[in-house]
Amino acid sequence: MRYVSFAAIAALCLALSCAAPAASPGQPANAEMEAFIGNAIVLSPDVPATVMLGGEFAIVLKENPSAGYQWSYSIMPAELARETAKESFSTATKPMMVGAPVFTVWKFRADAGGEAVFTYLYYRPWEKPETAVERKVFKVTIVR
Repeated sequence: MRYVSFAAIAALCLALSCAAPAASPGQPANAEMEAFIGNAIVLSPDVPATVMLGGEFAIVLKENPSAGYQWSYSIMPAELARETAKESFSTATKPMMVGAPVFTVWKFRADAGGEAVFTYLYYRPWEKPETAVERKVFKVTIVR
C-alpha cells in the first residue's frame, strides 16, 4: 500500500512539473526559439498570468502545417494587447522533413490594464472556426 501511494505522489509531482510554464513548454529546446522569445513571459493554457503594462509575453503552440491545420486567435478585449511578432520553428532534426510539426510563437505587448482572454482555435483556414479540432484559452491580467 505504501508503494502505491509513493508511486501516485511521484506521478502527480511529475505531471505538475511538466505543466509549469517554461520557455518551450515540455518540448525539446530550440536555441533559435529561445532567442526569439527572449525575456517575454511564456503563457500556459488555462493558467492565469499577470503581466506589467508595457511588458511582453508569448504564446507557444505546436502545429502541423503540412496537414493544413493552423492556429487562429482572438483577444477579448482586443485593445489590451497587440501582436508584435510571430515566428515558426521546426522540430525536425533534418531540414525539409515533410510532416514534421513546428512550434509557432506569438509575441504580444501589454498595451492597457485589465483582463484579456486569448482564445486559440486549431482548424484548416478554408473551413469554419466551428470545425476546430482543438481549443486553448490563455488568460492575462495586465497591471500597472
